[in-house]
Amino acid sequence: MKFISTWVTNTVTDFSRAFYGTRDIETLDIKNWDMTSAMAAGAGGVGDAFKGMGQRYGALKSITLGPKAVLIGTNLGTRIADNDYEDGEKFHDIYDGRWIMGTALDAPAETGDTDFDWFDYTQRLMERYGATGGVQLDGSPVQYSHTYTWDSTTIGGKFEENANIWWKYVKDTGALTIGAFVKQENAAGATNIVGKYSPLGISRTLDVAEENLPWRVAYGRFQSFEVSTANGDITVEQLKGWFDLSYLEDYETEFTGWNNIMSE
Repeated sequence: MKFISTWVTNTVTDFSRAFYGTRDIETLDIKNWDMTSAMAAGAGGVGDAFKGMGQRYGALKSITLGPKAVLIGTNLGTRIADNDYEDGEKFHDIYDGRWIMGTALDAPAETGDTDFDWFDYTQRLMERYGATGGVQLDGSPVQYSHTYTWDSTTIGGKFEENANIWWKYVKDTGALTIGAFVKQENAAGATNIVGKYSPLGISRTLDVAEENLPWRVAYGRFQSFEVSTANGDITVEQLKGWFDLSYLEDYETEFTGWNNIMSE
């Protein structure tokens, strides 16, 4: 859709069903939209604003958002009923692919893009843009406008146990990688686990239970494992079940980057 990105929306109090059922939309640019007024007491809200948008053959490929966009409650990635699907079914879901945030479109040249890197699935994208606008993994506001592009060749996102540590799985090759979004850690003594809804700090420490390993739920098998050290080593509290051969079955698994995992 063209030309709507420049609309001034800061006084709009009701975005509900704004794009409801627009099945063929492939790209949406609302980078200048301020949707937060709709979340005030007594306002109409954003309910179902994006429900069914881009659902035909998974048409939706990108969405461009500014710091004051609101996605929570919009049902982005949720279908409306048609001949092939029931109402409420998900597309662009956790194991279909991931949204990848692009470089800031409006960052000043002096500082560049200071927003932390991000990728995850649709529900997490909606959580990222809550009632007050975009929020980063450390609780600070998203500063700039970004285009989020859908990638169906990989899955991945943050760990529930620590929002600063990510995982990525490449469907075609079975390659699994983990790493950190942000390099710097908390000051000594600060809480080192980042919660899903209430970020408490930044760390590169991971303690995930065997049954919560996201790649098991996804495919249960992989062919290679690597640790990205672009933002530092990862410290893990325990490795129970991480590479359980009963889940690998007949796949040959190559492990690389062991020196970049520190198990306490």
